[in-house]
Amino acid sequence: MLIRLSALIVAPFAFAIAQEPTASLHGTVTDSSRHKPLAGATVVVSQSAPSASGEARDYSATTDAHGKYAIASLAPGAYVLTVEDPWLDSTGLGVPAKRTDLVRDHSATVNLAVPSGATIRAAYCPIAAHDSTIGLVAGYVKDVHSDHGVAGARVVFKWSDFDVDRRTAQAKPRELVASVVTGRDGTFRVCGLPVMRSMLMQAQFGDREATGAIDATIPSSGVLVETLRLDATIVGTASLSGTVQRDGSEGPIGAAHVRLFGASSEVLSAPDGSFHLNDVPLGTQSIEVTALGFYPRRYEVDVHAANTEHATIHMIEVARTLDSIRIIAKRQATPLWSREFDDRSAHGQGQYINEDMIAKADPFKITDLFRQLRGFTVRNGSIVSTRGVTHIPMGTSAQVRTEVAPVF
Repeated sequence: MLIRLSALIVAPFAFAIAQEPTASLHGTVTDSSRHKPLAGATVVVSQSAPSASGEARDYSATTDAHGKYAIASLAPGAYVLTVEDPWLDSTGLGVPAKRTDLVRDHSATVNLAVPSGATIRAAYCPIAAHDSTIGLVAGYVKDVHSDHGVAGARVVFKWSDFDVDRRTAQAKPRELVASVVTGRDGTFRVCGLPVMRSMLMQAQFGDREATGAIDATIPSSGVLVETLRLDATIVGTASLSGTVQRDGSEGPIGAAHVRLFGASSEVLSAPDGSFHLNDVPLGTQSIEVTALGFYPRRYEVDVHAANTEHATIHMIEVARTLDSIRIIAKRQATPLWSREFDDRSAHGQGQYINEDMIAKADPFKITDLFRQLRGFTVRNGSIVSTRGVTHIPMGTSAQVRTEVAPVF
């Protein structure tokens, strides 16, 4: 009897534990500075207070290509959500933490967002807070082998500008250069660079090692984040393969010129669009591709010692414009009067009613004009000449239009 009573007491507790409610979280993480979802970020969910068992657990999930995340099987309670991402580490900013309570509601949607470009610029570039033409570039310089930050690397920016001479109003071009040195963790930040203007960007380490010169343009948001990789150990080169294709149709482009930016040697792509470059320095490099009928393309790629990346370069076709077409036609049957006119004009014979004569006579009617010509007589609204009589209705009083010049 005692054993049966014990079983009756224990069973309800076991059933309650098995049916303990669980909570879930989901939402999106948005990169407000670049106006797109933040993919590949880690959303960390931490209990703000220990549970009844005295344990405080952390949960995490990775955002997908659309910036979405979902975490299930959470114990009811209060939680704090934060975001971890290398992009955020390089800027020095973080996504503001958010709190949520999963005690009453066991499911909640919590959306997180990176601060806008204006917020980031105001934090690191006070001079750019009210000037949308000045932006910020932040990022990492990493070793291509270990992916660790490289301290003491120099990041150089170069772009073109011009000055206007106040006396002559002529523009004088000039080249501008800015540089910064990375910190202990390999991060850097440069303020005061031009927005929406093409620049060349390069990371340099020591006397010989450097990345390729790559294109960099700060978007309209005013913030650009880049990661540059170089070979800090200076241990040689690698090879790089790829394919040149038409943008949109994915068709191959043969005979395209492919080379490292700044190098003199180049290779031609095969009929199937494939190419192979040897002796490519390790780290972040810039590949230049040109092809007849296509816009030039510069492609950024990270080259490793055992490089397995296949670079696919899409080329945009130049819109084709046809030259002007000149059509020369000859009249098949030329009237007699037309041939007579051409013959008299060539020899200077006859009288010609041109625009200057009409303007000088200032006629009110057509007949007023013909009264001034030799060999013509006006009688009762008709024009009489050796060629016959041309009758003009008596009600005609329209003014002679000077752009029409009869010629006889």
